Amino acid sequence: TQKKNEQREEQYQKVIEKNQDVITKQAEAFGDLSKDVSEIKQKILGSGDVQ
Repeated sequence: TQKKNEQREEQYQKVIEKNQDVITKQAEAFGDLSKDVSEIKQKILGSGDVQ
């Protein structure tokens, strides 16, 4: 059972690392999206067409 527990723990660690990588990529994408939205808002509000 000790060996099985170690193997299970190793699998969990791999899954955790993969999840952290996905979260990091999503955070970066959200940051880019947020910046794009801010730029679009500035262009729209700056043109005076939409308020």
